[in-house]
Formats: sequence, C-alpha cells, structure tokens
Amino acid sequence: MAKLSVREAARRFDVSRPTLVKHLKSGKLSGEPTGGGGWLIDPAEMVRAGYVARVEAVNDGQDVPGKLTTVATIAPVNDGGEIAALKAALADAEARAALAEALATERAARIEDLRRMLPPPNTKSRRWWPW
Repeated sequence: MAKLSVREAARRFDVSRPTLVKHLKSGKLSGEPTGGGGWLIDPAEMVRAGYVARVEAVNDGQDVPGKLTTVATIAPVNDGGEIAALKAALADAEARAALAEALATERAARIEDLRRMLPPPNTKSRRWWPW
C-alpha cells in the first residue's frame, strides 16, 4: 500500500496532525521525512502504533444526500480464551468493589456512632488575656 502524508494519515485514522507530528518526532511512530519538511507514513505503521482506522462511509448508490452506509464491518476476533479471562477478572473486580462499598458504608455508620458519643464542643468564649 502506498505511504500516506501526515494530512492523509490524520484523516484516515481520525487523529490530529499535530499529534502525528509529535509522535513522529518522539519516535513513537516511524516515518520517512520528505525534503519539504513533511513525512510519509506507512499505514501498517499507524496500526502498529495503536491507531484504529476510521470506518469510511459511502453513498449506497442512491442520490439521497445524508443516507450513508458503512463499507467495513468489524469481525469477531478469535481470542483463544482471552475474553473469558477478562470476564472472570471483571467479575472478580466487581465483587471486590461491592465488598469495599459495603465496608465503607459500615465504617461510615461506625464513625457516625462515635461522633454522637463525643462530648459537645466547648462553646464558652475565652478571653484573650488569662487574667
């Protein structure tokens, strides 16, 4: 596939041009500098760096402005059990969060009980000089 300019890469991958230039200069993204101060970026490099291609929309053949259909569809990925492991980790985290919430509620009630047991503050005004 042909290499993309920074402008074209920003449009296709839905990221700003300054962000792309910053990542090119910092080394997060690799590209070829052109003679005029621009860059050429391989689309595979964009994907490797973590950018997701924007789904393009096209007219479905009818001359109805605004009626768009998507070209690409997202296919399910064979994860080899990764989704099941993530679901188990999520369930564990939700259980721990519920336990922490119950503990926080119990502690708040205990603190309120202890506050009621404290004597009221001394509201008697004291003079500045002790005599």
